Amino acid sequence: MPSAFFLFLIPFAVVAYNPLNTLHANNQQSSILHIDKPYGFGPYATANLTASRVWVGGKVPPEGYGVYFFLRRYYDQSDFAVDYEKALSYGDCLLAEPQPTDIVLNVSDQTQWDGTFSLKHEFTEEDQGLYFLVYQRCKPEGNRVKTSFTFTHQFNNIDRYGNVDYLSAGEQPLPTMYTTFCFIYIALTAAWVTGIKRAKKEVSLEFRVLSFFFLESQKKKVAKSYFVAELPCLTVTQRQSSERVAGGNFRQSELVVHHIHHMMTVLLIFKSLTLFTDFGRYHYISTHGTGEVWAVFYYIFTFCRGIMLFVIILLIGSGWSFLKPFLNDKEKKIIFFVLILQVIDNIFLVAIASDEKGSSARSNLENFLHLVDIICCCAILFPIVWQVRSLENVIGEGGSKAEERTIEKLTLFRQFYVLVIVYIYFTRILVFLVATLLTFKHAWLSNFFEEGGTLIVERIVWR
Repeated sequence: MPSAFFLFLIPFAVVAYNPLNTLHANNQQSSILHIDKPYGFGPYATANLTASRVWVGGKVPPEGYGVYFFLRRYYDQSDFAVDYEKALSYGDCLLAEPQPTDIVLNVSDQTQWDGTFSLKHEFTEEDQGLYFLVYQRCKPEGNRVKTSFTFTHQFNNIDRYGNVDYLSAGEQPLPTMYTTFCFIYIALTAAWVTGIKRAKKEVSLEFRVLSFFFLESQKKKVAKSYFVAELPCLTVTQRQSSERVAGGNFRQSELVVHHIHHMMTVLLIFKSLTLFTDFGRYHYISTHGTGEVWAVFYYIFTFCRGIMLFVIILLIGSGWSFLKPFLNDKEKKIIFFVLILQVIDNIFLVAIASDEKGSSARSNLENFLHLVDIICCCAILFPIVWQVRSLENVIGEGGSKAEERTIEKLTLFRQFYVLVIVYIYFTRILVFLVATLLTFKHAWLSNFFEEGGTLIVERIVWR
């Protein structure tokens, strides 16, 4: 534990103060480029734009060059996407129709290309909003003209205490939010571990008491007692029976705590660590403008949490550890398939983070990543469906008590199936739709809804 504590102190010591974001373009052929993610500027916020080493190939157009870096305000991502796709497809110059709130750095003067272009803008109540940073070469036109430049931008807001905050206006509450959820998951982990230990002790004590009564009664049948453990998503009834069975032997109950429960403990730990590193990332971005070292820890724990989450859902859905001690070939193939996709998913997650800002491949990687995530979500449903069908097929076989237990298990698996569907729909679709309706100052609510929805689902599963 002490070594783990010092491990988390490393980011505090080695993160350098570097709030600048730099884009190096070499022989860039696209006439328009979306640089970095949108940024919400509040009152008294500041934007610093700097361009140097500008070069444009090809012949000088008769009307001169038209090369610009500019910030334009949009209500949301969809409004910007319409203009951006139009300019990308048809070559329209966005600045041909200037907006009153446009912030433009003009680097068209060829005589100053060996020097530096810079612009500083301070925002007011009137021009605050969500801005998109764009590079566009309006003249000469076309995508065959090569352009090179080095562009640096620095954005910051002012928080309610008057301090500089490098987070977007809609991200400023995130450090506090992730801290709160981190403590909630730590408490949930502690309660879960305590519950597992208590279950072991209670089952052991009850078994010893029943054994005593069995030895005393010999020929009498002792009433059954039941131990109910509501451990992951399925309410598992463990019957402690001290009745005499064939041969006069005492029937020992199944273990209340299964291997899957310990795996769920590990998942809760990784979730807590992910939230902690998320807090560290946003806190250091807020105060220093960067959180790259924190991001390394974040990707490691996110990878482990993602793997554990999908594997646990697959194992619960297949009935492993509760209904059977093994996995069939189809279930093993599904788990192997999901593990491979999760590895790919996290590789691309790191690739997106390390990719050059404004790269044309960045959006393609993000779309591919979203597709991989959806495929994983669909794949984890198959074992649940197979288990439901298996239970449906055995209804009617055996005695009335056996059939009653089968129906109970079938109901629980169906409930689990619905729960997984709701979780996928909420975190992959509904949260995304809600995010499009939020104003730039309330963008953090999409993260809150995602974490809150995940917490509710996991609370049901871990109840």
